[in-house]
Amino acid sequence: MSNSTRKFRVITVHGVNTKGEWQEEVAAALKVFFDFDPIKYDHYRRFHGTELVFNPFVWIPLGVALAILIFLRVVHGAAAISVAIFSSLLLSMLGTYPYRQWATRYFRRQLSERCNKGGPAPFLIAHSFGTYLTGRALHDLPWPSYDRIILAGCVLKGDFPWDKLQGKRPQRFHEVRNEMAARDHIARMAAWLDRLVPGFGSAGYSGFVGNPDWVHTVESSNTVCASCEASLQRVPIHNVKCEELGHSDVFLGPAYAVIYWLPFLWGYDPAAYRNFLSLCFAIDQAPQKPVKKAYYQKLRASCWGQSPRKSLDEEIQDAVPEGHNPLSAAELDQIATESLRFILLGQKAFDDDAYRDRDKYVQFLNIYLAIDAAWKNAFPVWIR
Repeated sequence: MSNSTRKFRVITVHGVNTKGEWQEEVAAALKVFFDFDPIKYDHYRRFHGTELVFNPFVWIPLGVALAILIFLRVVHGAAAISVAIFSSLLLSMLGTYPYRQWATRYFRRQLSERCNKGGPAPFLIAHSFGTYLTGRALHDLPWPSYDRIILAGCVLKGDFPWDKLQGKRPQRFHEVRNEMAARDHIARMAAWLDRLVPGFGSAGYSGFVGNPDWVHTVESSNTVCASCEASLQRVPIHNVKCEELGHSDVFLGPAYAVIYWLPFLWGYDPAAYRNFLSLCFAIDQAPQKPVKKAYYQKLRASCWGQSPRKSLDEEIQDAVPEGHNPLSAAELDQIATESLRFILLGQKAFDDDAYRDRDKYVQFLNIYLAIDAAWKNAFPVWIR
């Protein structure tokens, strides 16, 4: 059991052609659970992402110079103008390499400041070109490490070497959720830029590939990973098909972050966690005792997507302090009932911004903390 309510840090990184407004939105939605540390950069924002292909510090002055030369008829004739335009574009394309190095250095300085703050490894949420910057930093540098990683609109290659990174020490990451958007045509086309931007790929559209012991693909955001359910353990990489999303739909509002991202960051399968919470709410709202009892018995036999997979009763038994095992049926029922009460209390606090001591009570939506609180409340003399 853990009784820690310490807020862990989440680093967020936006993509191109944006100020990363979603970073503030997700921070507002989940700030009661985490401290957010956004990384901002302007290198690919002012020209709609065309900076990936044409360096603006090259094509703009060359374009102005060429227009003047054409106006003065120093350059004239279709052939000469075509050659001049082609040369300008070629130089501009070559100029994307130092431009990208400039952006990469800036990003890595920002990342270093955030990763060297001490404490547990932070979480990471990255979108679009932000997935490329963070992925390359993870691949090229020895120091970045994260707990859990969420990738949206990912433009890394599908064969990105996650398995090789995981074998390094310190551990570079714990788990990755790659949201595959069926309407993400940007990620789909990103693989075409691989020669110009080494490492670019379409993992946000077609997913990461690898050994089944490493990579699973889930058919829907609302589906429990059947392979992990059968093996009782979660693999490090999950491709999650999000049929409703396009490239820019990194964040669809507070409900999306709470339903899909929050349980993942806690280490739970989001669909299994939501099913578990639905049982809690069904018990609370059921009008008749027989119905409540049926839901309650089902709840006690259910897991919430944690790894290894265990039922609520099994987790409670595993948390019994030394010298008090096993629990009687009445004691087990008491802890389970108290856990349910604290979970519902957490949801009530989450729904009410003005709830007294909201930051404290909302943490009980993390099921382990609800069980911990139930133990302390039911058997305070057992807990030291």
